[in-house]
Parts: sequence; C-alpha cells; structure tokens
Amino acid sequence: DAAEDRTAADNIFADSRGFAEFAERLGATALPDLLEAAAAYAICVENREHFTRPLLMRRLEAGSTGEAISREEGLRSFGTLLREGRIEKVRRGHYALSDKSNVLAEARKLAR
Repeated sequence: DAAEDRTAADNIFADSRGFAEFAERLGATALPDLLEAAAAYAICVENREHFTRPLLMRRLEAGSTGEAISREEGLRSFGTLLREGRIEKVRRGHYALSDKSNVLAEARKLAR
C-alpha cells in the first residue's frame, strides 16, 4: 500500500539526520549534488510536487556536517543544476527535479 510505504519512509528519514543519511546513501558530497539530493528528499520523502531554493538551502543547513554554505555558493550551485537541466522551473520560485536527474530514480528506490 502506498500510504504504508510513505509512512515507512517518513520513519526512516524523518529528521535532519535522516536527510544527512539519505544524501550519504545517494553518494552526494559536492554542493550541487547535495542540493539535488535535497530536492529528491523533498519529492520522495516529504511527498512534495515542487520545492523552492530556500527550502533546499534550509535542508542543507539543518543536515549539514558543520560546514557553512554561503548564499553565493548555494546560488551558484543551484544555477548550475538549472543550466544542466537537472532542476526545472515550474513557476516563479518553484522548481522540480527533471527526468535528467540521476538522483531522482535512486532516491525513489531509497524512499520506498
């Protein structure tokens, strides 16, 4: 049952440590990969259709390993993901992972 699957995923990855574990299991270490993992987390674990850039940045800060991420580094990495087509603009300020995202398929397997 899909509702039970979501509940199980919520139990596994429910807190900020959950995101850190999720990102680690996806092999995300560089900032662009961590942002993409945060987007996948929002979609696959939190069951969101879309996300905002500030949401992803807050997710990284909450699950960070102590390294501060500057606003400029975050903007630059987010822009890279947009240019590469890994993230798509849905409407003003709202984004979704594209089918070009290698992380999305793997994240869906983890969130089951």
